[in-house]
Amino acid sequence: MAGLGTALGDRLIASRPPRKPLLWPVLAGAALLVYALLVWWPGSSDPAEPALEGQTRPLLSQAAASVQIAVGGASPDARENPSSARARQQRALFAVPATNVSACGYAGATLPALSAELVRAHSQRGVLFGALATTSMSDMLINYVAHLGPLVGRCAAVVGFMDGGSAELTLRLRVASFGSYTTGEPLPAGGGQAGRWRHARALFRAAAGAGLDLVLSDVDVVWLRDPWPYMQQVFALQGGMDALISTDTTSDWTRPLPAHPRLPSLPAELLLERADVCGRSLNVGILALRGASAGARALVDAAAEAVSLIKQGAIDQGAINRRWKGEKTARAWRETRGLACDMLDGAAHVGVLPASQFLSLLGYSVRKLHLLRDVEPFAVHATFLRTQLPVGKLLRLREEGLFLDPPAHYEEGRFLAYTPAIPLALLQQPPIARGAVPTAHMALVNAQVAQFRDALAVARVLRRALVLPRMHCSCELGFGPGHVTERCDADSAISLPYDCPADHWLEPKLWLALGWAHRERGFLENPRVPDEVQRSRAHARKCRPGQPAGCCLTGATPLSEAQLRASLGGCEARVLELGEASGLLRGFADARAGDRFDDDVRSALSSWCCTTDPAYKAKGGLVTYSL
Repeated sequence: MAGLGTALGDRLIASRPPRKPLLWPVLAGAALLVYALLVWWPGSSDPAEPALEGQTRPLLSQAAASVQIAVGGASPDARENPSSARARQQRALFAVPATNVSACGYAGATLPALSAELVRAHSQRGVLFGALATTSMSDMLINYVAHLGPLVGRCAAVVGFMDGGSAELTLRLRVASFGSYTTGEPLPAGGGQAGRWRHARALFRAAAGAGLDLVLSDVDVVWLRDPWPYMQQVFALQGGMDALISTDTTSDWTRPLPAHPRLPSLPAELLLERADVCGRSLNVGILALRGASAGARALVDAAAEAVSLIKQGAIDQGAINRRWKGEKTARAWRETRGLACDMLDGAAHVGVLPASQFLSLLGYSVRKLHLLRDVEPFAVHATFLRTQLPVGKLLRLREEGLFLDPPAHYEEGRFLAYTPAIPLALLQQPPIARGAVPTAHMALVNAQVAQFRDALAVARVLRRALVLPRMHCSCELGFGPGHVTERCDADSAISLPYDCPADHWLEPKLWLALGWAHRERGFLENPRVPDEVQRSRAHARKCRPGQPAGCCLTGATPLSEAQLRASLGGCEARVLELGEASGLLRGFADARAGDRFDDDVRSALSSWCCTTDPAYKAKGGLVTYSL
């Protein structure tokens, strides 16, 4: 998280008890700041220079404002540390809500119908943030609300329930000052994409009728910054643009990475992608629509029409892309210039949001495009990962610190952590023929998997939750046979070796089905983990002479089950860290239990994709990791 900067780190909320600030350090610090600005700020000793004087005044105003907020008259929320305030708001989402909770002019658990009054009551700054969901998406929905709510403020967003909703979710959203409504019809079986886009069209028309623009996103989008000021600037710069949309492209397939111009009015932000990117897949998971635009209306109508014709359970994105783009060839798209993409034969003009700031999980957690471009992300969409199943998305979002679990996830339990020991020789991946098996990479991951198995066994014996380790991969995962290049980078600007996500070496569904206590990779770096857990640590080293057992090892390793429990079972530290996982436990007392354990671990291992080697043809080119 350090690479994202303090501003974004502050937004990944720490669920820690709010602390009341002391006034005298604030006053003293502000006074010192003002003094420094007056005395030591470059050029401030010469007030005759208007340019430097102009630079100093805003800083002085900010310092004075901080004193004013700290001293008098401000609301408790204004005095509260921003992280603590946001954490308090997020914790409230998991509390049992009162049945009479009210917000934004609506009260109770009854879901209203969609109306102009509803969208007006839940919009700010001339824009409505909206999403469509079902009760089965409750985990992702709460995460969406928890991240977006503090960014856009109270009464600024609505969620439409396509299956009637639930009283509990309605009340939870009301606690967060989110509006909710029912679409008034049951969700069709098999995914209901056609129904979803009918409801999206209805939401757009309601927003447009109320004189509002609409930012429509999937609930598996994690908002990290308020995007509306940026979108407003883009719309103003590109006159006549009807909509902004995200993209599945990662834009990092050439070396060195091509330059990406900045937005003139907001130089910290990137301009839109070039229009030729429209020839690739446009991701409808983030879509900003101008309410007063005939082109935006045409786009939504065409999307609803296109999706109404697809098979039940099919994905909507391909059908929408084909309908919007028409018969335009890939070559014609490559020759397109400018930033506006003509859709629907020129009836609508669309801009593609920068892939380095409106990211997929591939772009965020593997390719790390935001770091390559030195920008802060606005949003991360849980797409473009090994599995699109909800369990896979949850696992990846958790390990990136982008998923909000109930407070007990961070505050309760005892944990075991370790760092894999990796011989330096295994970190080198020699060039391979395209489509070959990367044997060095396989050896690297298999060596770490063996240590993972040993650490997991120790955690099971000590009844601790294992914190998944940071695993290193020296060959990127591909999306089909022959996709990975000779450099093992899958045509990307990735730096090898890289920290590979858990779903690159574990099958999320099978791993979670085992039900073994664990925490995600990066858990102990998550600011939501409270101080009392972070500070309660012990390192499992060999006991010194006369040192009582508890958090140290007695006797020579490897230890039996009983010896391991005698040495470390009484350790009261919340986090027990192993210096070396391998060779610590001799084995389970019950040999058959040990065999079952190994079989379970093997069943949860994933594979590398993909080789064209005929020996792996029966498995679709997948090469499975092994113990």
